[in-house]
Amino acid sequence: MVHAIRHEFCFYLSFTIPLDFYFVNHFFSPNR
Repeated sequence: MVHAIRHEFCFYLSFTIPLDFYFVNHFFSPNR
């Protein structure tokens, strides 16, 4: 069960971190 939670957490991080970078790039440099 711990392994499943850890795998799900890693998947969550790998999915949300690129989205965060995308939104930061989009909102902080709109004239690109």
